[in-house]
Amino acid sequence: MVYRSEAVIPTEVGLLTLRTEVVKDAPLNELQLSRNTDLLEETRDMALVHLVSYHQQARSYYPKKDNARRFNAGDWILKVRTGNSSKLDSNWIGPYEVIKALDSGAYILKELKTKKNLPNTWNAQHLKKYYV
Repeated sequence: MVYRSEAVIPTEVGLLTLRTEVVKDAPLNELQLSRNTDLLEETRDMALVHLVSYHQQARSYYPKKDNARRFNAGDWILKVRTGNSSKLDSNWIGPYEVIKALDSGAYILKELKTKKNLPNTWNAQHLKKYYV
């Protein structure tokens, strides 16, 4: 008795099952094991081929082209609303005018109403073109 429970003898000891019957024929079992190892190599190779083809297919769905937005000086754009705002507010505010495009993908913007430059530069991922 271990931890107040009785030891139970497995049924394979008293009854013959398919699993125990197959193992009794040792030469046949060795032959089947060697075949399974050969098939295992082939299965592994096929899995690798499928994995490579899956990666190639997934790579075609997501091209590595640079799809960054590009704006020129003088373009009108909208920028993402930042800070606290209600759910019903528009996600985009503006329009603003692009004053200068920097090399790093950032832009200097000017408000159209007040004609003042915004204090910070804005990245292209937070901007979208405004069509009049």
